[in-house]
Amino acid sequence: MPPPVLDANGTAVPVSLISLLSQTDRRDLLRDRGIPKSWVDGHFHAVDMRGTPLEDARSLINAEQYQANCGHLPGSTAIGCSLSHRNVAQKLAQSSDDLMLVLEDDLVPATPDVLSHLENIAARLHPFAAAGGSFVAHLGIDDAYTFTTTRRRVVSRSNRPQSTGPQLFQCLDVPPWQYLAHAYFISKAAAEQMTVLNTPLTVMCDWWHQRQKLGHFDHFFYCDPILFTQDPTLDSSLQQDRLIFEAAGGGNKQADHPPRHRRTLSQRVIASAAFRARMLPQQMKRTVPFIIP
Repeated sequence: MPPPVLDANGTAVPVSLISLLSQTDRRDLLRDRGIPKSWVDGHFHAVDMRGTPLEDARSLINAEQYQANCGHLPGSTAIGCSLSHRNVAQKLAQSSDDLMLVLEDDLVPATPDVLSHLENIAARLHPFAAAGGSFVAHLGIDDAYTFTTTRRRVVSRSNRPQSTGPQLFQCLDVPPWQYLAHAYFISKAAAEQMTVLNTPLTVMCDWWHQRQKLGHFDHFFYCDPILFTQDPTLDSSLQQDRLIFEAAGGGNKQADHPPRHRRTLSQRVIASAAFRARMLPQQMKRTVPFIIP
């Protein structure tokens, strides 16, 4: 079986599509949606913590630091999800590669030519990753999450942004309400930082705001328009945790998830509308580009 890779202008960028071994139905959907067969068949085996006693699962985290960083303690399946992303970062950190594409099995391409856009973005990011740049480049968050005063266009040293397709932007201060990890590029330098700082786990895998504050990466990029959304008909591991706690009579508040997990994407977008309106005048003033090799 050929290894799952993405061609970035002649450079093979490894692809880690995270999926539980038992989730064959999700992988069938991915094939139907045009995700390359080699990516799906060579998926990265997610850590399956479903049904693991909470005490056993939490032996894999630094509970004190996790509580301090996140304000709560995670459930078993949430720990499995975060371990999966940490293990993917560790795989890149221990390899000879400079850049990796990380995907989850609930993604949906937002455009029919997603593969060509991925190749173009990977080709733009690879020189920066090879030069030691520490970054995450998210492929599935819209301006409802990233509308801040620190959005800067990412350009090459020639100062010419990509003229067609999704544009890359830098976000210096990742919004605290951004909780998505279904599609992103990660550089080797960032993977090395994450592996060291998140072993054992001290923060959830998808809270980029807190991970940036903790030094897991130096730069956070995102593309606009987005390349991937998430399938709203598929349950997340975090939702499964919450249902278990509620079925037990409300759950331990330390083990339960904060209110953000109980709000839908639409609710979060609506809640951010007033914020975006307030920030528009300052947002329009941010014209200084972020230059990469």
